[in-house]
Amino acid sequence: MTTPPNTTTQKEDSLTKVHSVQNLFSGVRKPRGFRVDTGLWAAFKSVAKAKSGSICSAIEPMLIAYLGLADKEVHFGNTVRIEHLHIERNLRERRHLVIEKAPVVVQEEPTCDFCGKAPEVGTFRHVSGVERRACSYHASQLRNHEKWKEKES
Repeated sequence: MTTPPNTTTQKEDSLTKVHSVQNLFSGVRKPRGFRVDTGLWAAFKSVAKAKSGSICSAIEPMLIAYLGLADKEVHFGNTVRIEHLHIERNLRERRHLVIEKAPVVVQEEPTCDFCGKAPEVGTFRHVSGVERRACSYHASQLRNHEKWKEKES
């Protein structure tokens, strides 16, 4: 008695002794090779053996799904370009809260009008009428200047 041409014995079907009941296409299962990232393959191999019993049992359903999606004209890897996107959102206001914040008053220390340093130690008046505040350094300089007079506080 001979075996029919499109059937295989269990010995030929799998080296791992895990047999698939899916004979969807030719019914003949043969080893195939492909290129894959080694880290991805190592991770996949251990999970596939643990969950499916063999690598073949995990890969064959993925191949069937890929063919089914291709038959439905689902294309992988194509970029969809959206030329103009307009999102209109009509949201109702939930609360009309009025939050009053107290104004922050920053009192700055008077600084020297010549160099901007603080503290200001005196005010001086030029003969032209201009008044300027001065730090300790500039105050000592202006006290010896003939056109500047220290203003009494």
